[in-house]
Amino acid sequence: MKSNWLVCIAVGLALGIVIGAEAVGVGHDSYCPHPACVDKAEVTPVFDREYADKAFPEIKGAKESIHAVLFELKYYPTQQNSSVNRLVDAIVAAKKRGAEVKIVVDE
Repeated sequence: MKSNWLVCIAVGLALGIVIGAEAVGVGHDSYCPHPACVDKAEVTPVFDREYADKAFPEIKGAKESIHAVLFELKYYPTQQNSSVNRLVDAIVAAKKRGAEVKIVVDE
């Protein structure tokens, strides 16, 4: 009789482990359904004045999304052709062509 209980407990534990492992796998897939998940994202730190040259071609070529974290983002009405204004214009154009745009700004 005791051996039947031990077999039942062992089978129950094994099933629990299998079901738990499957649930974790399914949970990860539903949490990260897109092909570009955080664990596959490419992050390029850019500092000071080099950001315009690095960011402009990426923003201009963005088809699906633009996600950026910036210290500040300004538009200078008196300097229409400045590199900062070109970036802002490129971001607006990306949004208009259907790209998802999310920007976090500190200031």
